[in-house]
Amino acid sequence: MLCVKCKKEIADGSAFCNWCGKKQATEKRKSRRRANSQGSVYKVSGNRRKPYLAVLPCKYDREGKAKRTSLGYYETKTEALNALNEAVANNMTDRINMSLENVFENWKSTHYRDLSKQAVDAYNAAWKYINTYSSKKFKDLRASDIQVCIDDAVKSGKSKATCDKIRSLYSQLCKYAMSQDIVTQNYAQFLKMPKSSKKEKDIFTEAEIKSLLSHDSEETAMIILILLFSGMRIGELFDIKKEMVYLNDTPPRIIGGKKTEAGTNRIIPIHSSILKYVQYFYSKTGKYLISNAVGNRMSEKNFRERNYYPYLKELGIPKKTPHSTRHTFATMLQACGAKPEDLIKVIGHADYETTTENYIHQDISKLADMVELLKIDNDIKNVE
Repeated sequence: MLCVKCKKEIADGSAFCNWCGKKQATEKRKSRRRANSQGSVYKVSGNRRKPYLAVLPCKYDREGKAKRTSLGYYETKTEALNALNEAVANNMTDRINMSLENVFENWKSTHYRDLSKQAVDAYNAAWKYINTYSSKKFKDLRASDIQVCIDDAVKSGKSKATCDKIRSLYSQLCKYAMSQDIVTQNYAQFLKMPKSSKKEKDIFTEAEIKSLLSHDSEETAMIILILLFSGMRIGELFDIKKEMVYLNDTPPRIIGGKKTEAGTNRIIPIHSSILKYVQYFYSKTGKYLISNAVGNRMSEKNFRERNYYPYLKELGIPKKTPHSTRHTFATMLQACGAKPEDLIKVIGHADYETTTENYIHQDISKLADMVELLKIDNDIKNVE
Protein backbone atom coordinates (compact mmCIF):
# COMPACT_ATOMS: atom_id res chain seq x y z
CA MET A 1 0.00 0.00 0.00
CA LEU A 2 1.05 3.62 -0.47
CA CYS A 3 1.41 6.19 2.28
CA VAL A 4 -1.44 8.65 2.22
CA LYS A 5 1.06 11.49 2.52
CA CYS A 6 4.47 10.69 0.90
CA LYS A 7 3.10 7.98 -1.43
CA LYS A 8 5.97 5.62 -0.71
CA GLU A 9 5.43 1.87 -0.54
CA ILE A 10 4.70 0.58 2.96
CA ALA A 11 3.48 -2.75 4.33
CA ASP A 12 -0.25 -3.47 3.96
CA GLY A 13 -2.24 -2.64 7.10
CA SER A 14 0.38 -0.28 8.48
CA ALA A 15 -0.96 2.16 11.03
CA PHE A 16 1.82 4.65 10.35
CA CYS A 17 4.21 5.33 7.44
CA ASN A 18 7.74 4.10 8.28
CA TRP A 19 9.12 6.82 5.99
CA CYS A 20 7.28 10.01 7.10
CA GLY A 21 5.42 8.81 10.21
CA LYS A 22 1.92 9.80 8.88
CA LYS A 23 -1.03 7.99 10.48
CA GLN A 24 -2.70 6.00 7.73
CA ALA A 25 -6.28 5.53 9.06
CA THR A 26 -8.65 8.29 7.86
CA GLU A 27 -10.25 9.97 10.89
CA LYS A 28 -13.99 10.27 10.83
CA ARG A 29 -15.03 13.85 11.14
CA LYS A 30 -16.96 14.51 14.33
CA SER A 31 -20.30 16.29 14.17
CA ARG A 32 -20.25 19.78 15.50
CA ARG A 33 -21.78 19.92 18.95
CA ARG A 34 -25.11 21.79 19.09
CA ALA A 35 -25.25 24.91 21.17
CA ASN A 36 -26.84 24.88 24.60
CA SER A 37 -30.69 25.04 24.72
CA GLN A 38 -30.92 23.80 21.13
CA GLY A 39 -31.73 20.15 21.80
CA SER A 40 -29.95 17.02 20.61
CA VAL A 41 -30.11 14.29 17.98
CA TYR A 42 -29.02 10.72 18.82
CA LYS A 43 -28.75 7.51 16.81
CA VAL A 44 -30.34 4.81 18.92
CA SER A 45 -29.24 1.20 18.93
CA GLY A 46 -31.06 -1.65 17.25
CA ASN A 47 -32.42 -2.32 13.79
CA ARG A 48 -34.92 0.53 13.42
CA ARG A 49 -36.57 2.11 10.40
CA LYS A 50 -36.24 5.47 12.12
CA PRO A 51 -33.06 5.30 14.21
CA TYR A 52 -32.51 9.03 14.81
CA LEU A 53 -34.09 10.46 17.95
CA ALA A 54 -34.62 14.23 18.27
CA VAL A 55 -34.80 15.52 21.84
CA LEU A 56 -36.07 18.97 22.77
CA PRO A 57 -33.98 21.34 24.91
CA CYS A 58 -33.67 20.37 28.55
CA LYS A 59 -36.13 21.95 30.97
CA TYR A 60 -35.98 22.14 34.75
CA ASP A 61 -38.81 21.85 37.25
CA ARG A 62 -39.20 23.89 40.42
CA GLU A 63 -37.00 21.45 42.29
CA GLY A 64 -34.22 21.84 39.75
CA LYS A 65 -34.64 18.39 38.22
CA ALA A 66 -33.88 18.14 34.53
CA LYS A 67 -36.60 16.97 32.16
CA ARG A 68 -35.91 15.90 28.58
CA THR A 69 -38.77 15.55 26.10
CA SER A 70 -38.52 13.50 22.92
CA LEU A 71 -39.71 15.20 19.74
CA GLY A 72 -39.80 12.02 17.66
CA TYR A 73 -37.87 9.43 15.62
CA TYR A 74 -36.67 10.03 12.04
CA GLU A 75 -35.17 8.01 9.20
CA THR A 76 -32.14 10.27 8.67
CA LYS A 77 -30.12 12.56 10.84
CA THR A 78 -30.90 15.45 8.52
CA GLU A 79 -34.65 14.94 9.01
CA ALA A 80 -34.18 14.81 12.76
CA LEU A 81 -32.08 17.99 12.79
CA ASN A 82 -34.55 19.85 10.58
CA ALA A 83 -37.49 18.87 12.78
CA LEU A 84 -35.59 19.85 15.90
CA ASN A 85 -34.53 23.21 14.44
CA GLU A 86 -38.13 23.96 13.48
CA ALA A 87 -39.37 22.99 16.94
CA VAL A 88 -36.77 25.20 18.66
CA ALA A 89 -37.54 28.08 16.28
CA ASN A 90 -41.23 27.81 17.20
CA ASN A 91 -40.32 27.68 20.89
CA MET A 92 -41.95 24.26 21.22
CA THR A 93 -41.42 22.55 24.55
CA ASP A 94 -42.88 19.42 26.02
CA ARG A 95 -46.36 20.52 24.90
CA ILE A 96 -45.59 18.84 21.59
CA ASN A 97 -46.14 15.56 23.43
CA MET A 98 -49.31 16.63 25.24
CA SER A 99 -51.86 13.84 25.41
CA LEU A 100 -55.48 14.24 24.36
CA GLU A 101 -56.41 14.57 28.01
CA ASN A 102 -53.75 17.26 28.56
CA VAL A 103 -55.12 19.27 25.66
CA PHE A 104 -58.71 18.82 26.88
CA GLU A 105 -57.86 19.97 30.41
CA ASN A 106 -55.92 23.00 29.16
CA TRP A 107 -58.62 23.92 26.65
CA LYS A 108 -61.53 23.70 29.07
CA SER A 109 -59.75 25.71 31.77
CA THR A 110 -60.31 28.82 29.66
CA HIS A 111 -63.11 27.85 27.26
CA TYR A 112 -65.58 26.80 29.97
CA ARG A 113 -65.50 30.25 31.56
CA ASP A 114 -67.90 31.73 29.01
CA LEU A 115 -70.21 28.72 28.64
CA SER A 116 -73.52 27.97 30.29
CA LYS A 117 -73.84 24.92 32.53
CA GLN A 118 -75.86 23.25 29.80
CA ALA A 119 -73.07 23.73 27.25
CA VAL A 120 -70.41 22.54 29.72
CA ASP A 121 -72.44 19.41 30.46
CA ALA A 122 -72.78 18.75 26.71
CA TYR A 123 -69.00 18.96 26.15
CA ASN A 124 -68.32 16.77 29.18
CA ALA A 125 -70.76 14.21 27.80
CA ALA A 126 -68.99 14.32 24.41
CA TRP A 127 -65.63 13.84 26.15
CA LYS A 128 -66.78 10.47 27.49
CA TYR A 129 -66.95 9.18 23.91
CA ILE A 130 -63.36 10.11 22.98
CA ASN A 131 -61.51 9.70 26.28
CA THR A 132 -60.58 6.17 25.23
CA TYR A 133 -57.66 7.99 23.58
CA SER A 134 -56.98 10.18 26.62
CA SER A 135 -53.35 9.03 26.99
CA LYS A 136 -52.53 9.17 23.28
CA LYS A 137 -50.33 12.05 22.10
CA PHE A 138 -52.55 14.63 20.48
CA LYS A 139 -50.11 15.12 17.60
CA ASP A 140 -50.55 11.43 16.74
CA LEU A 141 -54.35 11.56 16.88
CA ARG A 142 -56.20 11.68 13.57
CA ALA A 143 -59.75 11.94 12.30
CA SER A 144 -59.85 8.16 11.81
CA ASP A 145 -59.50 7.68 15.57
CA ILE A 146 -62.39 9.99 16.41
CA GLN A 147 -64.40 8.49 13.54
CA VAL A 148 -64.34 5.19 15.43
CA CYS A 149 -65.87 6.94 18.45
CA ILE A 150 -68.62 8.50 16.34
CA ASP A 151 -69.37 5.23 14.58
CA ASP A 152 -69.59 3.45 17.94
CA ALA A 153 -72.00 6.13 19.17
CA VAL A 154 -74.20 5.60 16.10
CA LYS A 155 -74.18 1.81 16.59
CA SER A 156 -75.30 2.26 20.20
CA GLY A 157 -78.28 4.30 19.03
CA LYS A 158 -77.05 7.80 19.88
CA SER A 159 -78.58 10.74 18.02
CA LYS A 160 -76.96 12.87 15.35
CA ALA A 161 -76.91 15.71 17.87
CA THR A 162 -74.64 13.63 20.11
CA CYS A 163 -72.32 12.89 17.17
CA ASP A 164 -72.28 16.58 16.24
CA LYS A 165 -71.19 17.45 19.77
CA ILE A 166 -68.34 14.93 19.58
CA ARG A 167 -67.14 16.52 16.35
CA SER A 168 -67.55 20.00 17.83
CA LEU A 169 -65.42 19.07 20.85
CA TYR A 170 -62.67 17.54 18.69
CA SER A 171 -62.73 20.60 16.44
CA GLN A 172 -62.30 22.89 19.43
CA LEU A 173 -59.40 20.79 20.71
CA CYS A 174 -57.72 20.85 17.29
CA LYS A 175 -58.01 24.64 17.17
CA TYR A 176 -56.44 24.88 20.60
CA ALA A 177 -53.67 22.47 19.60
CA MET A 178 -53.01 24.54 16.46
CA SER A 179 -52.62 27.64 18.60
CA GLN A 180 -49.99 25.75 20.61
CA ASP A 181 -48.15 24.49 17.48
CA ILE A 182 -48.99 20.88 18.35
CA VAL A 183 -50.80 20.18 15.07
CA THR A 184 -50.99 22.11 11.82
CA GLN A 185 -54.62 21.62 10.83
CA ASN A 186 -58.09 20.90 12.16
CA TYR A 187 -58.63 17.19 11.52
CA ALA A 188 -62.29 17.40 12.57
CA GLN A 189 -63.09 18.60 9.04
CA PHE A 190 -62.44 15.07 7.76
CA LEU A 191 -65.00 13.36 9.99
CA LYS A 192 -68.00 11.70 8.34
CA MET A 193 -71.21 12.40 10.20
CA PRO A 194 -74.34 10.22 10.19
CA LYS A 195 -77.32 11.40 8.19
CA SER A 196 -79.99 13.16 10.17
CA SER A 197 -83.01 11.03 10.94
CA LYS A 198 -85.19 13.70 12.48
CA LYS A 199 -87.99 12.29 14.57
CA GLU A 200 -91.25 14.16 14.51
CA LYS A 201 -91.90 15.61 17.95
CA ASP A 202 -95.19 14.55 19.54
CA ILE A 203 -97.50 17.42 20.44
CA PHE A 204 -100.47 17.70 22.77
CA THR A 205 -103.87 17.31 21.11
CA GLU A 206 -106.73 19.68 21.84
CA ALA A 207 -108.48 16.90 23.79
CA GLU A 208 -105.38 16.41 25.95
CA ILE A 209 -105.12 20.14 26.63
CA LYS A 210 -108.79 20.19 27.63
CA SER A 211 -108.14 17.29 29.99
CA LEU A 212 -105.35 19.30 31.65
CA LEU A 213 -107.60 22.34 31.89
CA SER A 214 -110.29 20.25 33.57
CA HIS A 215 -107.74 19.38 36.29
CA ASP A 216 -106.27 22.88 36.66
CA SER A 217 -106.70 22.90 40.42
CA GLU A 218 -103.64 20.65 40.61
CA GLU A 219 -100.17 22.21 40.50
CA THR A 220 -98.66 19.80 37.97
CA ALA A 221 -101.47 20.56 35.52
CA MET A 222 -100.92 24.29 36.09
CA ILE A 223 -97.20 24.00 35.29
CA ILE A 224 -97.85 22.00 32.12
CA LEU A 225 -100.47 24.54 31.00
CA ILE A 226 -98.06 27.43 31.65
CA LEU A 227 -95.55 25.68 29.40
CA LEU A 228 -98.20 25.04 26.74
CA PHE A 229 -99.42 28.64 26.60
CA SER A 230 -96.06 30.41 26.96
CA GLY A 231 -93.69 28.37 24.78
CA MET A 232 -91.03 28.41 27.49
CA ARG A 233 -88.55 25.61 27.93
CA ILE A 234 -88.95 23.80 31.22
CA GLY A 235 -85.57 25.08 32.42
CA GLU A 236 -86.52 28.63 31.46
CA LEU A 237 -89.72 28.42 33.50
CA PHE A 238 -87.94 27.12 36.58
CA ASP A 239 -85.30 29.86 36.23
CA ILE A 240 -87.94 32.61 36.46
CA LYS A 241 -87.66 34.63 39.65
CA LYS A 242 -90.59 36.70 40.90
CA GLU A 243 -88.73 39.90 40.11
CA MET A 244 -88.92 38.87 36.44
CA VAL A 245 -92.74 38.64 36.50
CA TYR A 246 -94.77 41.79 35.78
CA LEU A 247 -98.37 40.98 36.66
CA ASN A 248 -99.52 44.60 36.93
CA ASP A 249 -98.27 45.67 33.51
CA THR A 250 -100.62 45.93 30.56
CA PRO A 251 -100.46 43.36 29.21
CA PRO A 252 -98.83 41.22 31.93
CA ARG A 253 -95.52 39.67 30.96
CA ILE A 254 -92.47 37.70 32.02
CA ILE A 255 -88.90 38.64 31.14
CA GLY A 256 -86.81 35.52 30.85
CA GLY A 257 -85.33 32.83 28.64
CA LYS A 258 -81.88 31.46 27.89
CA LYS A 259 -79.78 29.27 25.57
CA THR A 260 -79.41 31.65 22.60
CA GLU A 261 -78.79 35.37 22.30
CA ALA A 262 -82.26 35.75 20.79
CA GLY A 263 -83.83 33.70 23.57
CA THR A 264 -82.18 35.36 26.56
CA ASN A 265 -84.19 37.98 28.48
CA ARG A 266 -86.96 38.00 25.91
CA ILE A 267 -90.49 39.28 26.46
CA ILE A 268 -92.90 36.44 27.19
CA PRO A 269 -96.56 37.57 27.26
CA ILE A 270 -98.75 35.86 29.87
CA HIS A 271 -101.71 34.32 28.06
CA SER A 272 -105.05 35.12 29.72
CA SER A 273 -105.75 31.38 30.15
CA ILE A 274 -102.71 30.92 32.39
CA LEU A 275 -102.69 34.26 34.21
CA LYS A 276 -104.45 32.78 37.24
CA TYR A 277 -101.85 29.97 37.44
CA VAL A 278 -98.99 32.47 37.35
CA GLN A 279 -100.73 34.52 40.05
CA TYR A 280 -101.18 31.37 42.13
CA PHE A 281 -97.50 30.47 42.07
CA TYR A 282 -96.47 34.12 42.48
CA SER A 283 -98.39 34.29 45.77
CA LYS A 284 -96.49 31.34 47.25
CA THR A 285 -93.30 31.72 49.30
CA GLY A 286 -89.92 31.58 47.64
CA LYS A 287 -87.92 33.83 45.33
CA TYR A 288 -88.69 31.73 42.26
CA LEU A 289 -92.04 31.84 40.49
CA ILE A 290 -92.22 28.07 40.86
CA SER A 291 -90.24 26.75 43.80
CA ASN A 292 -89.76 23.28 45.24
CA ALA A 293 -91.04 22.14 48.63
CA VAL A 294 -88.29 24.01 50.51
CA GLY A 295 -88.55 27.23 48.48
CA ASN A 296 -85.58 26.66 46.18
CA ARG A 297 -85.40 26.32 42.41
CA MET A 298 -87.36 23.38 41.04
CA SER A 299 -85.24 20.62 39.50
CA GLU A 300 -86.17 19.73 35.93
CA LYS A 301 -85.14 16.12 36.46
CA ASN A 302 -87.15 15.73 39.64
CA PHE A 303 -90.20 17.37 38.08
CA ARG A 304 -90.05 15.13 35.03
CA GLU A 305 -89.64 11.89 36.97
CA ARG A 306 -91.76 12.59 40.05
CA ASN A 307 -94.53 14.77 38.66
CA TYR A 308 -94.73 15.24 34.90
CA TYR A 309 -94.58 11.68 33.51
CA PRO A 310 -96.62 10.09 36.34
CA TYR A 311 -99.26 12.82 35.92
CA LEU A 312 -99.60 12.28 32.16
CA LYS A 313 -100.00 8.57 32.82
CA GLU A 314 -102.65 9.30 35.45
CA LEU A 315 -104.66 11.35 32.93
CA GLY A 316 -104.24 8.76 30.21
CA ILE A 317 -102.14 11.08 28.04
CA PRO A 318 -99.49 9.27 25.92
CA LYS A 319 -95.94 9.95 27.07
CA LYS A 320 -94.45 13.17 25.68
CA THR A 321 -91.36 15.07 26.77
CA PRO A 322 -91.81 18.43 28.50
CA HIS A 323 -90.27 20.01 25.38
CA SER A 324 -93.34 18.83 23.47
CA THR A 325 -95.24 21.67 25.14
CA ARG A 326 -93.00 24.14 23.30
CA HIS A 327 -93.62 22.39 19.98
CA THR A 328 -97.34 22.39 20.73
CA PHE A 329 -97.28 26.13 21.43
CA ALA A 330 -95.53 26.88 18.13
CA THR A 331 -97.75 24.49 16.15
CA MET A 332 -100.99 25.96 17.52
CA LEU A 333 -99.90 29.54 16.89
CA GLN A 334 -98.87 28.72 13.34
CA ALA A 335 -102.25 27.10 12.74
CA CYS A 336 -103.94 30.23 14.10
CA GLY A 337 -102.15 32.39 11.52
CA ALA A 338 -99.40 33.96 13.65
CA LYS A 339 -96.84 35.86 11.62
CA PRO A 340 -93.46 34.10 11.43
CA GLU A 341 -91.53 37.12 12.71
CA ASP A 342 -93.82 37.39 15.76
CA LEU A 343 -93.72 33.66 16.46
CA ILE A 344 -89.93 33.57 16.29
CA LYS A 345 -89.67 36.52 18.66
CA VAL A 346 -91.88 35.02 21.35
CA ILE A 347 -90.31 31.56 20.99
CA GLY A 348 -86.79 33.04 21.22
CA HIS A 349 -85.15 31.47 18.19
CA ALA A 350 -82.32 33.09 16.24
CA ASP A 351 -82.91 31.53 12.82
CA TYR A 352 -84.78 34.43 11.20
CA GLU A 353 -83.86 36.60 8.26
CA THR A 354 -81.70 39.70 8.73
CA THR A 355 -84.55 41.92 7.52
CA THR A 356 -86.84 40.52 10.18
CA GLU A 357 -84.22 41.00 12.88
CA ASN A 358 -83.15 44.52 11.94
CA TYR A 359 -86.20 46.20 10.43
CA ILE A 360 -89.30 44.64 11.97
CA HIS A 361 -89.80 45.60 15.61
CA GLN A 362 -92.35 43.93 17.85
CA ASP A 363 -93.80 45.48 20.98
CA ILE A 364 -95.36 43.68 23.94
CA SER A 365 -98.93 44.51 22.86
CA LYS A 366 -98.38 42.93 19.46
CA LEU A 367 -96.83 39.82 20.97
CA ALA A 368 -99.64 39.58 23.54
CA ASP A 369 -102.24 39.81 20.78
CA MET A 370 -100.47 37.01 18.98
CA VAL A 371 -100.48 34.55 21.90
CA GLU A 372 -104.16 35.34 22.50
CA LEU A 373 -104.84 33.75 19.13
CA LEU A 374 -104.77 30.50 21.04
CA LYS A 375 -108.36 29.57 21.85
CA ILE A 376 -109.81 26.51 23.52
CA ASP A 377 -113.60 25.96 23.62
CA ASN A 378 -115.25 27.41 26.70
CA ASP A 379 -116.93 24.12 27.57
CA ILE A 380 -113.67 22.59 28.73
CA LYS A 381 -114.89 22.24 32.31
CA ASN A 382 -117.38 19.66 31.11
CA VAL A 383 -114.67 17.41 29.71
CA GLU A 384 -114.21 14.25 31.74
